[in-house]
Amino acid sequence: MRASRVFPELSFFPSDKERNLAMRKAYRPVILGPRYWLYVIFAAVVSVPVGKAVLYYLHLLGIALNLGAVVGGLIGGFAGSAFYFFRRRIARSLRQQLRDRGVVLCIQCGYDLRGQTENRCPECGERFDSHGPIST
Repeated sequence: MRASRVFPELSFFPSDKERNLAMRKAYRPVILGPRYWLYVIFAAVVSVPVGKAVLYYLHLLGIALNLGAVVGGLIGGFAGSAFYFFRRRIARSLRQQLRDRGVVLCIQCGYDLRGQTENRCPECGERFDSHGPIST
């Protein structure tokens, strides 16, 4: 799946090189943040005992798998869910990068705000000015 389908904000960047740089800049604070690593540690710690429990119940049902397959599947599931949990933060970072370049998008929902006469996003109601969202 192309990243521009997951992050439509990427279509506002003029070249592939700039899209890649923007994604690196958006991912960096997520990966270096403590929440990400707490999630990774949680996934690693939980996967083995949950995998053993799943194997036990599969064995009772007569289904034979090895622990590596089950734990690998659990870790893959945790990795996919990590993307789900952190994608909003990445999208907000991409929108902020675009706003810094002069493309006016709602930081909250990504709505294109060009041509708006009110200082409120028609999609989500977030207040904004030409420099960014206004705290209420």
